[in-house]
Amino acid sequence: MMELRRFMLARYAAYAIVAADILLLPPLLSPAAYGEIEYLRYATGFASFMLIGSHTGYLYALYAEGRDRYISLVQGGYIMLLLGAMLMAFVMDKPALVPAVVCAGLAAIFEKRLQAAKNFYLAILYRPLVSGLVLGLVAVAWLGAGPSLEGGALVASGFVAALVAWILLIWRFGSIAPSSLLGLCPSREVVRGFWALVCRGIVENMATGLLFLFLFADRWFIRVAQPDARPSFSLSYNLAQFALIGINSIGYVAAIRYGEDFQTLKFDVVAAALRRVAVVFVF
Repeated sequence: MMELRRFMLARYAAYAIVAADILLLPPLLSPAAYGEIEYLRYATGFASFMLIGSHTGYLYALYAEGRDRYISLVQGGYIMLLLGAMLMAFVMDKPALVPAVVCAGLAAIFEKRLQAAKNFYLAILYRPLVSGLVLGLVAVAWLGAGPSLEGGALVASGFVAALVAWILLIWRFGSIAPSSLLGLCPSREVVRGFWALVCRGIVENMATGLLFLFLFADRWFIRVAQPDARPSFSLSYNLAQFALIGINSIGYVAAIRYGEDFQTLKFDVVAAALRRVAVVFVF
């Protein structure tokens, strides 16, 4: 329990960077530019669903079946993310979304690898890094010390730079070499292994995917029908996300802890965890 409290505090501390991004970005940009950047950043959330549950299936296969299919996950992920990102960029007419979406999807894969290795503190750093770098790029342009990037280029630059910085931090503090993290080694059963992960994880991701699609449709409607309301909507939504950090932190650690005890896990242990989540949600 003490470990969980420390992790929750660390997560809130890391997300202080996200809070700074949420609060400081609107004054540095015009309402139209802020609304566009937030719209594109939110759109990158589709990246994890392009993996069709395989990243969740990785943890299930690791703990329930004792099989480490990480190479299949990451190599299959490259294909799904590239195809999905190009299709998404074509539909939205935003070519800069391709690198941003690919990086966001790879981050979802790397995060599962770090969770499995119990490097929880490193695993939560990608989003704060994105927020810090996007805010930094905007602040530099606002001060006149650097180029002013348009929305798509700014988002793409932030996501790519954050992924590179994150990989270096993982290499330095998590002792996972970039070649291992990126899956740069041959595998003869990539397709079969990736499909097995999809079968394990797709059901768990369907509900989250539908919720995300609903929220994105909400943003799209506001973008089309009420463009003047986009900045206020984006700011309100980002602030509301902080209420979920505590709940998400419990699930973050529990997925690994209970996965290791999958064969002997009892209902009363899960029920106790659900009660803790309810308490955090209420308060």
